[in-house]
Amino acid sequence: SLFRKMPLIIKNNWKMDYDHFINEELKNLTAGIIGFGKIGSRVAELCRGLGMNVNFWNRSKKETTYKAVDLKKLFEKSDVVFNTIATFPELKGFINKDLISKLNKKAIIVSTSDTNILDVNFILDQVRKDNLGGYAFESIEKKMFDYNGNVAVFPEQAYYTLGTLKNTAKIVTKTILSVLKGTPINKVN
Repeated sequence: SLFRKMPLIIKNNWKMDYDHFINEELKNLTAGIIGFGKIGSRVAELCRGLGMNVNFWNRSKKETTYKAVDLKKLFEKSDVVFNTIATFPELKGFINKDLISKLNKKAIIVSTSDTNILDVNFILDQVRKDNLGGYAFESIEKKMFDYNGNVAVFPEQAYYTLGTLKNTAKIVTKTILSVLKGTPINKVN
C-alpha cells in the first residue's frame, strides 16, 4: 500500500495524481526485518516470495537461510524496514534518529509490533518532509487522515485471523488437558 501510494490517493479523495504518486515495484528491493521470531520469519518468507532481498537483525543468533546483519547495515541497505520485535521496556526508543537517518529517501517503515521501539515523531516528520517514503502502523485512536504524507494507519487487528484463533484454541485446550492429566505445560515460574 505504501509503495503504491495508497494513503496519498485516499487522502486525495481517490484521485490519482500521476505526477506525484509514482508507484514502486517490490522486486529486487531489500527488506530489513528487525526481530526474527515467528512474525519476522514469516515476513521474510513473504518478502522473498515477492522477489525481495531479505536481511534481518535479531537480539539472539538465528539459524536460517536469510542474512543476519547489524542494525546500522540494515538501515543503510534496506528499502523497507519491518519492525516485528517484541518491545521490552529496555528497548524503548531503540530505533532512533541516527538509525532512521541512514535510510534512503524512498524507504518505508512498517511496524507490525508496538511502536515504542521507534522514534515515531522523527519518522512522521521525515515522511511529512518527503525525506522518507512512508510509514505504516496500527492504532486504535489514530487515523490515516491525522497525518500528512504517505502514512498508513490500520486498526489493531493483525493478530485476529482464523489461523490465530484456531492456534490459540489448540494451546488453551492442550494446556487444560495437561493440567487435568497432572503434567502441566506452559507453566509460569
